[in-house]
Amino acid sequence: MWSGGTPTRPGGSAITNEGYTRTDILVDTKWLEEHLHDPGLRVVEVDVSPTAYLESHIPGAVLWNVYQDLKDADYRLVDQAAIER
Repeated sequence: MWSGGTPTRPGGSAITNEGYTRTDILVDTKWLEEHLHDPGLRVVEVDVSPTAYLESHIPGAVLWNVYQDLKDADYRLVDQAAIER
């Protein structure tokens, strides 16, 4: 299970929000820990396989499979309405 703290890459370097164009939608682990039980918060893990999610995930997080939930039959990204559903 998720234990909080600063996430790190293999080798120990910290994972930060630097370099992302939408830093307003990325949060650090401290913020997530403090807001994990907020009723308006949804945590979504996006992956191509449920293996990692089934082994361990943030409490309350749901899994979106890239190929089943976010791509259409032609492997194009689904539209906003499909994501909202």
